[in-house]
Amino acid sequence: MADELLNQSATALGELIRTRQVSPVEVTERLLEYAHAENDVINAYVSFRDDAAMAEAKRAEQEISAGEYRGPLHGVPMALKHDGPKIPPGPCSGITIPIRNASAPAAELSGTVATSVTALPVTSAGNGDPAHR
Repeated sequence: MADELLNQSATALGELIRTRQVSPVEVTERLLEYAHAENDVINAYVSFRDDAAMAEAKRAEQEISAGEYRGPLHGVPMALKHDGPKIPPGPCSGITIPIRNASAPAAELSGTVATSVTALPVTSAGNGDPAHR
């Protein structure tokens, strides 16, 4: 089922997790493996949160097992968009890449697992300043 996991919608994946057909840990591991393997080609991520994401996945699994279900995205891994300062997503070449957007607090409240921080394309940075990439 591992390869099928990556082709599920977030809500379908959430339902598989809620009904314990798959675990947040299993899905997060698979997604991180895929993202790491493909990032040299797709260059979509500026930072990975492997350790933090696995801890969040384990916590989500424990909460769901204990009946503390937060909703349809609880335990679903996702990437956060890098768009400014400052919630530390994890190390990237020894530094912390800050992120700022509504998805970070919402992800925490909904119980989603933040796996990585995505790259901000130059064309969406406004002025092309490297600090905004």
